[in-house]
Amino acid sequence: AHRWVHRDIKPENILVDDSGDVRLIDLAIATRPPGFLARLVPIKVTIQGSPSYMSPEQIRGHRVGYAGDIYSFGCLLYELVTGHPPYTGSTQQELLSKHLYTSPPFASAMNPSVTPQLDRFIRDLLAKQTKERPSSMVEVAAHLRNAPFLTPQGRSTASKKAD
Repeated sequence: AHRWVHRDIKPENILVDDSGDVRLIDLAIATRPPGFLARLVPIKVTIQGSPSYMSPEQIRGHRVGYAGDIYSFGCLLYELVTGHPPYTGSTQQELLSKHLYTSPPFASAMNPSVTPQLDRFIRDLLAKQTKERPSSMVEVAAHLRNAPFLTPQGRSTASKKAD
């Protein structure tokens, strides 16, 4: 899915095979980011995606680029280390409003094994402004390879569920 914007990153759309390779599925609403000339032509944007993982720009009906997928991945990573999505609401409108205006609790408040570095990184992924997020998934992957996720005594949420 290189150079594509998925627009619906969520746990149900991620598969991990026996060798640990990850596949992103359900490309039904995926798109290519617009080129320079396409940005000059107004288009009608339809809001699509899963509310628990939608970026602020997606909720507002703006064009979604790589930064939108990075935000959605931040929601997924938050849920991976805490066992809960970053935002919940009693109505869809309340949930979407939280994506637009509220910072989630630090992941370490829900899982004390989360390192301060990972807490900050998740906050960067969930920045409300696209320019405040990492610039690419390549940058995200590099950070994840080099940063500690959990304190040495900590275990991942996945290993706790397996017990």
